[in-house]
Amino acid sequence: MRGRARRDMRRVTAFFIFFISFSLVYVSVAYYLLSPKAFQPFMAFGVYSEGGTLSTYTGGFRLPIAENQTMRWSLEVANRMGAVQFVRLLYRLGNSTTGAPSNSYPAPDMVPIVGKLEAFIASGDTKRFEFTWAVVRKIQSGGTVYLDMVVNGTTMSPPIGEGSGKNFRFMFELWTFDVDTNSFQYGWPQESSRVGSWLQVWFDVA
Repeated sequence: MRGRARRDMRRVTAFFIFFISFSLVYVSVAYYLLSPKAFQPFMAFGVYSEGGTLSTYTGGFRLPIAENQTMRWSLEVANRMGAVQFVRLLYRLGNSTTGAPSNSYPAPDMVPIVGKLEAFIASGDTKRFEFTWAVVRKIQSGGTVYLDMVVNGTTMSPPIGEGSGKNFRFMFELWTFDVDTNSFQYGWPQESSRVGSWLQVWFDVA
């Protein structure tokens, strides 16, 4: 009888060990599945043509543009920061030799800003900005071509030229309003730094 009692005791002990181990695994899995996932805030934006894409030309291929050809693009900004954001989109005109923005800094000051768009965007929303432009005429000066343009209804002559009217580019920069400095800052905040966001579209004027 004593041997049988010891065997029964071992079975009970083994059962409790198995039960406790299974419970710990179950609780761990349930905690992982039910716990809120870490939220990584971010902003994103894109530039689109009337047909819904400009991906080829943002990659470096040049878009052929004729004089007085009106281009109707849209710029879309997605706010996934978890709070309302006051955003500014700066657009600049550059060429093959001007500096470009980076993930840390905007384009150099020498690259002219030709306009801006601003809006408040609610958390989780996406805002679309219309961007309409045309090259009114090319101006030849000493072997360099400059452009008279109309951008979002504003007539301008940016001080950027290129040989034969090729290798121009629009650069679009995303800025957000920083409450601490009471000013717009390039990119958007993430932990202890800021993340820059920009796009460019190359074009040639025929």
